[in-house]
Amino acid sequence: MNFGFPKSEKVCLKKDIEALLESGEVIFSYPLRVLYRNNAGSESHRAIFSVPRRSFKRAVARNLLKRRMREAYRHQKHLLREEPFYDLMFLYVAKDIKDYDSIFSKMGEILVKIADNNTQGGDLSATDAAEVL
Repeated sequence: MNFGFPKSEKVCLKKDIEALLESGEVIFSYPLRVLYRNNAGSESHRAIFSVPRRSFKRAVARNLLKRRMREAYRHQKHLLREEPFYDLMFLYVAKDIKDYDSIFSKMGEILVKIADNNTQGGDLSATDAAEVL
């Protein structure tokens, strides 16, 4: 399993970021808000990470939070299914600096939700059917 995060897995183009902001679906799990959209033309999932300057004036704090989010994503990106591929934008919305463990757990929850949204169809598995009953 590859835990790297090469440039091919980063959203870089301005038009891709704008498309993500315009038509992306939102998942929120404090302290992260995620916009994602299906990207059929890509060979892998692509991600971008953002921490607002309004909440953290010093670049040191913003960079620390972005490093923590990237590291959490890098270790858990295998939770996303292979196809379809998504563009993801992770936004840090908390007003204080959270520790790595809380960011890691919320990142995992979000990635599982995105993977589950893709697999939801008309069929229920046996465990899902048991939960409904």
